[in-house]
Amino acid sequence: MSRRIQKMPSKPLKPCNKRGCPILTRGRYCDDHKQLNNSYDTNRGTAAQRGYKRIAVAIPVL
Repeated sequence: MSRRIQKMPSKPLKPCNKRGCPILTRGRYCDDHKQLNNSYDTNRGTAAQRGYKRIAVAIPVL
């Protein structure tokens, strides 16, 4: 009785996330639009620049 080892199926191809691009890819963007993957985070700014502040709140002790 021989057992065959089955491989997991590969990730299905999906259209590129760039609007109007029909190229199928395994990642989020196709090779032509990969630079868009990092552009959001680089232009985003730090949490302080975006207006988030750390507010210290005293918890009353009963």
